[in-house]
Amino acid sequence: MTTTKVVPKAVALVGTAEAFTSTAPDIDGDGTADESTCFTVELIDTDTNEVLGDATDCLSNITGDGDGLKIIGKTTFNFPEGQIVTRSETTVQPLLFGQNGFTHSTTAAPPLNGGSNILSATGDFAGATGSGTARLSGLVDMSQLGEEGILRCDYLFLIDL
Repeated sequence: MTTTKVVPKAVALVGTAEAFTSTAPDIDGDGTADESTCFTVELIDTDTNEVLGDATDCLSNITGDGDGLKIIGKTTFNFPEGQIVTRSETTVQPLLFGQNGFTHSTTAAPPLNGGSNILSATGDFAGATGSGTARLSGLVDMSQLGEEGILRCDYLFLIDL
């Protein structure tokens, strides 16, 4: 019997969330999990606009670069059919035009040379670890991130399993 995998092609992470602290698998090679600032928002099917579940975006190893930031982002997508966890090198840059309530744009390209940025996958997505990619493009409002610890995001992720 052959089963068909449900493979998302485009999903949106949309919402406003309060930060919480968590850890990400070792990034800097010291053998210790790295502290992350995380946000959980709704996970939306871009074809139907239906809420599929939620996603948690954890940001660590944040460094300034010019006017922008370099971030290691670990995103956990919680679908009804299973979970996909990705890690990407992410950039955040101030918006120069048309903010519409957002202060920055953010992007993360898939790894070069056919590499994978999928750390783990369960359920219908099991087996995608090490073979798929996720790419991010989006907007964030970081104006309340300081003392309030609140981030508003509108991300589009393209996931290729």
